[in-house]
Amino acid sequence: VELALTLPILLLFIVGLIEFSRILWTDNALQLAVDDAGRYALANPSATSQQITDFATGRLVSVDVSQVTLTVTRETSGGVDFVTITATIPYTSLTQLIPFGTFNLTERSRVPLIS
Repeated sequence: VELALTLPILLLFIVGLIEFSRILWTDNALQLAVDDAGRYALANPSATSQQITDFATGRLVSVDVSQVTLTVTRETSGGVDFVTITATIPYTSLTQLIPFGTFNLTERSRVPLIS
């Protein structure tokens, strides 16, 4: 009787833990990719936006690259040129037990371009 009462709660907890872990894993993969692309842009100030995007795409591990939207924007503030790399991916849970729905995970990195 006790097992029948506690097992659904335990299974729901385990599924929630797995989903939350997947969210953190995906978010961390995006952050690593944009951070590495930012360092690439910092080391190669003459790199084009396409080269930075290609570099970030190559750094995306365990993520469906076709789902990721990468943008590179350039701006000048106070006489300093900056590059901002943004990665966004829609996240959908594996199971419908926990109704997260679909939401976007977004990470960005902004680095100065030093000549």
